This record gives sequence, C-alpha cells and structure tokens, in this order.
Amino acid sequence: MEMLTRALATEQQAPTFRAVTVRPGVMDTEMQTFARSQPPDVLPVVELFKGFQRDGRLVAPEAVASKIITRSSSAI
Repeated sequence: MEMLTRALATEQQAPTFRAVTVRPGVMDTEMQTFARSQPPDVLPVVELFKGFQRDGRLVAPEAVASKIITRSSSAI
C-alpha cells in the first residue's frame, strides 16, 4: 500500500492532489467479531483475534474516521 501511495504521489502532478496511506491498526469491526466467533479448526489463529480484544488493542472505526477527518481538514 505504501508503494502504491508513493507511485500515485509521483505520477499525479495536480497541485491539489494528495496521496495518503492510512494504517489504522486492528479495527473493531464486524469482521473481527466474526473471526473471534470461529472455532480453532476453522480459524487456527482465532486466539490471536481474541487476544486483540482481550488486550484492548482494537481501535474503534469512529476513532479512525475522526482522525482522518481531522487531519484532512487541517491540510486544506
């Protein structure tokens, strides 16, 4: 993703174009909920996903969106 962002930034010459990579971390989405609900024989790494939640490492999508909006607004 980082290389795609760099390529876009290099190729686009419009002064108003801005390429940005966002790395939100592990987000607390329905996909996470689904992954945690799977048995180990279906998803061998299910404990990894459960650990993200147990350890408080999941980021709320609203928090990510808020940061994107705040940083985008300040760049204008």
